[in-house]
Amino acid sequence: MYFLNRSDNTDALERLRQEVANLECASYSNIRGEMPYAEGCIKEAMRFAPIAGSVSFTMDEGLDVTFKGEHLKGPTTFLLAFSANYMDESLFPDPETYEPERWVKGSKNEASPRAQLAFKPFGIGRHLCLGYQLALLVMKASLYVFAKEEKRIIVFDEESVKLENNLFPEAKVSGGLPGRVVRV
Repeated sequence: MYFLNRSDNTDALERLRQEVANLECASYSNIRGEMPYAEGCIKEAMRFAPIAGSVSFTMDEGLDVTFKGEHLKGPTTFLLAFSANYMDESLFPDPETYEPERWVKGSKNEASPRAQLAFKPFGIGRHLCLGYQLALLVMKASLYVFAKEEKRIIVFDEESVKLENNLFPEAKVSGGLPGRVVRV
């Protein structure tokens, strides 16, 4: 909601509203599968403020792996810090810009396969969040409800409300997005 209601992202909010207006109804299958732009909005927000920015792996005695030319032998623990890549300009051109189109298949600004592979906001492998599909569904449903009414926005002081470093998730909106919902 923070990114969609910033004055520099009015186009993204309008495009989300168009996607919602084109849905026949708010059924499970429509929200789950027919909202690619909403999913792009969610993924782009999670790129800025990922829930799980890194995953640690522990290898037992006798196990080994080669990673980027380095041979690691167990017992050892190593950390894959995916979120370190989320602001890498070689992966995400203009990384400071909120651009949901990065995640829309076929868009001219679609994220490269390498960038999509680096994006792991819900973890990976045995450390993958078991509820990630439900979380995406809830977030998309929330965006649907908010965007359904065309004249609703969240008004907040854009000078004082910013993203700030946090521990979990790694970044957060300062003050929890103090604002009010208004009709324009």
